[in-house]
Amino acid sequence: MSYGMRAGTFIAGHSLAAFITPTSTDYYNARSIVNGLDKADVIADAAEKFEAGLRASLVNTNWL
Repeated sequence: MSYGMRAGTFIAGHSLAAFITPTSTDYYNARSIVNGLDKADVIADAAEKFEAGLRASLVNTNWL
């Protein structure tokens, strides 16, 4: 699954890089890589919350 999402080898023909870049994220449409848009809104919401939690946990080590 990881290879298929990165390489774009699934039926959708898109890789994860088409939807998630250093400057933007489109979790809703990224869902189409694996299972179409089935429950894309629920999954996108969970992904946004997960990302927010990860970002909030970053530690500023510039003072070290």
